[in-house]
Amino acid sequence: KYAQCLDARDVLVRHNNTICCQEFAVCSSPTGYGDCETVKLESGFAGCDYKEQSGEECFAQAKAMISPLQGYFSNQDKKYEALRFECAKFTAATKAKVAECQYLQEAVNSKVAEANELAEEITNSGKATVQSCTEACQEYQACRTKTVHQYMKVVGPCEAGAYGGGDCVKNRETDRKNEWDATQIIKCMLTHYCEGGNFKDDLLEQCKATIDTYHLNIQYPKVPEELPCEIPDCPACPGCDECVDRPYYQYEVPCYANPLPDAPVCMEDGECPEWCTEDRPTTTTTTTTTTTTTTTTTTTGARKTCLAWGDPHFESFDGQKMNYYGVGEFWLVRSHMLSVQGKYEINPKWPKASIMTGFAVGGAALQGHRIVFD
Repeated sequence: KYAQCLDARDVLVRHNNTICCQEFAVCSSPTGYGDCETVKLESGFAGCDYKEQSGEECFAQAKAMISPLQGYFSNQDKKYEALRFECAKFTAATKAKVAECQYLQEAVNSKVAEANELAEEITNSGKATVQSCTEACQEYQACRTKTVHQYMKVVGPCEAGAYGGGDCVKNRETDRKNEWDATQIIKCMLTHYCEGGNFKDDLLEQCKATIDTYHLNIQYPKVPEELPCEIPDCPACPGCDECVDRPYYQYEVPCYANPLPDAPVCMEDGECPEWCTEDRPTTTTTTTTTTTTTTTTTTTGARKTCLAWGDPHFESFDGQKMNYYGVGEFWLVRSHMLSVQGKYEINPKWPKASIMTGFAVGGAALQGHRIVFD
């Protein structure tokens, strides 16, 4: 809806500017630069010869000459009145459309601000997530290192002098095997014992050879592999500072050096970017006397101006001053002797200003010629 409003407003303002703001260009011209036709009297008319003609004849001749002029000027008056009515209608429509677009612009600005606040919250949340993940990874790695060290002390090779004590499982495993071997040897000896205190040596050795302690081995679980600790990438949310990049109009609000209540105060610095600002000129007055020299310096103002780049200004039919940011054509100078018309487009380096991309020069001073710089 905001884009549709801008398109409709642009059509109205462009029409209003073309018809109404160019000093009522009532004269049609194929060049589009306001060249008006000239009313020419009959070249053969040299006045009335009162010696050869009667007064009635001279009066009839003058009336015949004036009648076409009366018709011409009457026709021009009708064209002017029609144009004035058309301008008044489009000026009112333009003001209404501009007001509507300003209302929608405020809504868009509100949404942009809301999006920027949300972007800031997302960015801060991302930073907190990265910090939290980093701390969790550090805690996991420290905990794993400590746990693995304790586990290896239990299931790993026994330390020197730790036999018979400590938490070394290898010691307990060796003890179990020795105890099992001893009980099995005793069992073999009892089985192959002979009267008289002798043993059947061959059978005893065979019995000892069958003793197996494999089932007494302890299977220790392997240390699990370290889990990868991934820290998410949370780039900053870009926000919506440049979401809306469209030309727009704004009513000009006058400012006052000594403001009345509720009146805007002049800004010390202009809104032009640094690369197009320059101080206003300073006027210096020098007074010389026979004995002393007095110099008086007067500064025209501390505000900045933007000469080469900036926003064109124009005035609607009802005298309402407006600033324009976008594409359009405006009269810079317009008189009978000289007329200069400029063409403006959006400045790509600074979207909130317009740049003059061409201009045309014409008028009587150029003897009917027109020069276009584009």
